[in-house]
Amino acid sequence: MNSIEQFNQIAVWVFAKLYSEFPNPIILKRDDFQEEVGLESFNLSSFGSTIEFLEREDFLTFSSSVDDGSHFAFVVLTMKGLRILDSVPSSLNENKTLGEQSQSIVKAGFKEAGREVVKTFVSELVKAAVFLP
Repeated sequence: MNSIEQFNQIAVWVFAKLYSEFPNPIILKRDDFQEEVGLESFNLSSFGSTIEFLEREDFLTFSSSVDDGSHFAFVVLTMKGLRILDSVPSSLNENKTLGEQSQSIVKAGFKEAGREVVKTFVSELVKAAVFLP
């Protein structure tokens, strides 16, 4: 699995968790991601790097993290993140918000959902962020 595919899976998982718990801050742990998603191997630094990237792009905030990027505390969606996850892209032919779609992907499992579904979700997320008024 390449780094973009890892980013996509981590981002979908993070958004599903944050959307389901909003507005409550949560703790995100790399071990939980690995256990829930069932990935045997992935670049361990990708988890922390993905969350830090999402914070820099103002999708989420967190108050603290462990130096190795394995734990992030008090993570919550920003208003921008919430607005994007509450949007319903017309190109996906579903009446589900992006947040609901992220939850469906995680619930079904990444192998079941398939790489293209995950890739399309992240693509729609980026489009929504770019065109956010």
